[in-house]
Amino acid sequence: MIDRTLGHYRVTERIGAGGMGEVFRARDVHLDRDVAIKVLPAGALADDEARRRFRNEALALSRLSHPNIGTIFDFDTQDGVDFLVMEYLAGSTLGQRLAAGPLPETEICELGEQIASAIDEAHEHGVIHRDLKPGNVIITPKGQAKVLDFGLARLLLPQDEDALAATLSQTQVIGTLPYMAPEQLRGEPSDARTDIHALGAVLYEMATGRRAFEAKLATALAADIQAKPPEPPSSQNARISAELDRIILKCLEKDPRNRYQSARELAVDLRRLRTTVFHAPAIRPKSRSRVVAIAATAFLVVSAAVVVFLLKRGGTPPSPPARARVSTGGLASGVPESNEYFEKAMLFLTSQMDLPRARQMLERALKLDPTFAEARGWYGFTYVAALDLGQSNDAGLLYRAEEEIRRALKDDPNSGRAHSALGAVYFYRGRMELARDEFQLAHQLNPLDLDADVWMICYHQMKGSNLLAQTQARALIKREPLAFPARMNLADLLRERGDMAGATRELEKIREVDAQNPYATLYEARVCIDAGELVKARQALDHARPEDRRGYQFRLVRALLLALEGRREDAHAEMDSEVLKYAGVNPNQTLVAAEFYSVLGETDRAFEWLDRAINNGDERDEWFSRDPMLANLRGDPRFAQVLKSIVFRRQRATRPAGS
Repeated sequence: MIDRTLGHYRVTERIGAGGMGEVFRARDVHLDRDVAIKVLPAGALADDEARRRFRNEALALSRLSHPNIGTIFDFDTQDGVDFLVMEYLAGSTLGQRLAAGPLPETEICELGEQIASAIDEAHEHGVIHRDLKPGNVIITPKGQAKVLDFGLARLLLPQDEDALAATLSQTQVIGTLPYMAPEQLRGEPSDARTDIHALGAVLYEMATGRRAFEAKLATALAADIQAKPPEPPSSQNARISAELDRIILKCLEKDPRNRYQSARELAVDLRRLRTTVFHAPAIRPKSRSRVVAIAATAFLVVSAAVVVFLLKRGGTPPSPPARARVSTGGLASGVPESNEYFEKAMLFLTSQMDLPRARQMLERALKLDPTFAEARGWYGFTYVAALDLGQSNDAGLLYRAEEEIRRALKDDPNSGRAHSALGAVYFYRGRMELARDEFQLAHQLNPLDLDADVWMICYHQMKGSNLLAQTQARALIKREPLAFPARMNLADLLRERGDMAGATRELEKIREVDAQNPYATLYEARVCIDAGELVKARQALDHARPEDRRGYQFRLVRALLLALEGRREDAHAEMDSEVLKYAGVNPNQTLVAAEFYSVLGETDRAFEWLDRAINNGDERDEWFSRDPMLANLRGDPRFAQVLKSIVFRRQRATRPAGS
């Protein structure tokens, strides 16, 4: 094949070979550039129909454009030789890199994030790799990962995946069996989660230098992949963190439903871990204080000597080293294990909504380091979150929240997290302008503070600036696609604009990451209520977890649904004094009580609660004018007075002091 010309490509050297064919380096004589040519195995395309299908698929693959995907340029046939023309990539395969042993954790995260980003791009175009392995990843001299051979396994292997599974009856490992997912081995159709399993197997090998499953016989290997849990990577490499353990093992879950549901979600977790500073192993408690004291004394002595030396020489003392930061952008603890518990808490608060487990992780972090301001600020916020979700109706939690937040600010006056949490406390007290100031200050102190941006969206929504809130929500989603609060807020904003389909799409994206997210269930029920689909609303509420159904916010929405269903007695029983107490505490939900009494025709009580909503900071006058649940109020003269009161409040808020 060397020196042979295929089309306008002159073959110069052989690069490698595999089950998908031989690969050669060639020169594109038209564009004067090097390319890689993959010559397909003889007979791979048995007839013109197979060749036509392959050409169409190759055309689709050529449209994949991503910095971590090897680009396909061309496909052709000459003298019975079928070949693909691809981007020529200098460097070595990931498999060649791994021959020297496991990689450092930071490099695992960096390369893993790039690979996950590549397969996410392919999945967005409906392309499943099906044969992801270290040999299909090139690492360029600049350290960039390039994934090759997207979709070729499906094109060259039998169309009936059962036929592929049947080959396992042989006694040798066929193809890349060690990277196959259990569903592939069962002959079931592949989807994005199949590639995620393969990437998990690759990450495992990067972390340990060994495969997750190492049985010699194909049948035994296939059985292990389907039934045997993999050993944690840290059992093979003690330098692997608990969080990377979790990420890899989640990819390798047997049931696809328990894996990451998208490669984007995986990429975000790897990026979050990569941006976390990895510290040395924690010192045992009995010796920590003495070692810290010795280290601190040594640091001060050396620092003083350096300063004196520089001053004598007329120099300038060096700037102090930058403090390490956690994934939220706040200052990290000096205790590595405390940082690990903090990052676990963030997983339970941002990608999912598991408040009890988040609080547990934060408590462990603070037990190890009571001065960890970022963790203390988040811990204070969890009291607000308990109210927001409806786990409590006790306004006293706001005082407990503020106590923790003030303590965090004492430890770190520039903690953006603490200022953001303090803004949430003000928000719940109806002091919206103070809340806004705290959110803005939090963003200035820490532009990475996700929660400050989320609360600003809530602030603008409550001020009646729906389109501005939408713009901010979409920008935040673009920055942090797995942060469910932004999608939750956007769904509610779209509901207010009458875009029920758009709201539903955003809620579905939340469920792709956390199928039992209580906010997604609540907001879905509310979308169905506003659309008049009461049966679907009932189904959404009934399918929630029992502990969520008992929450006050669920009961509040259920009471509204019962009122719309005409079940007055049941509706009043649901809207008891405890639920009404909750409606008065949560400014985001006070309006629901007004809607409830409006639907029942109890207008006096409806106006009472509408006034209360406004006093709690709800100034959505444009929404009040369109809210279908308030239809029974709009013919009453008091309704016009309500709208005027909102205009008055805005004018007073913008009036210069002393005027």
